[in-house]
Amino acid sequence: MMLAVGVLLVIAAISVPAVAFVRLMSPSGPLPADQSQLSQTTIGESIKVVVRIDQRAADGSVSATLLQQTGSQQYRATGQTLQLSLAGDLQVAMGGASDLTTGAIIEAVGVVTSTNATTVHQVTVLTNFVTVSS
Repeated sequence: MMLAVGVLLVIAAISVPAVAFVRLMSPSGPLPADQSQLSQTTIGESIKVVVRIDQRAADGSVSATLLQQTGSQQYRATGQTLQLSLAGDLQVAMGGASDLTTGAIIEAVGVVTSTNATTVHQVTVLTNFVTVSS
């Protein structure tokens, strides 16, 4: 009986941290928006998009092409251009602000400010982890 209780305690001690780790490493929040979802957003709405940076201006604003997911780590360019303003409190994951250069692939989370324009508060750099086709 004591052996069975001991085995159960060991299993619990191993399982709980493993489940917590999987939850922490799993993507959270909504999936990135596609073209049709993006066209239905309203000003003030939170949005997540995956884009390729086309140009970064001296003031920090970014012109980017919306990407559409076609596979687990594959995207295609949609041809739709978005204007992104990087917020002063910008958080960058899996890279740094210096990685936000022309050609970089990023997942951007922000708030819609006007048609095809978003203020971005959080960025995940995906450049080394995904492929993009035209």
